[in-house]
Amino acid sequence: MPRIPGQSDARFHTALANAIREVVEFPSGLLVTVVDAHLTPDTKHATGTLSVLPDGREGDALQALRKAEHDLKDALADILELRRIPKIHWRFDSTEAEAAVIEAALNKLEKEGEL
Repeated sequence: MPRIPGQSDARFHTALANAIREVVEFPSGLLVTVVDAHLTPDTKHATGTLSVLPDGREGDALQALRKAEHDLKDALADILELRRIPKIHWRFDSTEAEAAVIEAALNKLEKEGEL
């Protein structure tokens, strides 16, 4: 994705993570981490990729994000000094869940003497 001078994905990633930390109240026991973030060149859209623990609680995280959407956009506007606040699209990272399935399969094969 092309970069905008002064508005790199790394800067947006940091701003999004900080804004979420400051304004979003997640349910107790929910750990949410911003693992990736992208801002389109026209700043109309952004994608935030989140890791949510424990697995299966992505809906709870999304509900909290939607509830705080207005405050989150205000915080981003302050941090990034943007005139246009992007529409944020959320994705969830399932890398850790996939790794756990692979690790379990490898452990099973090792116990069975197949490795």
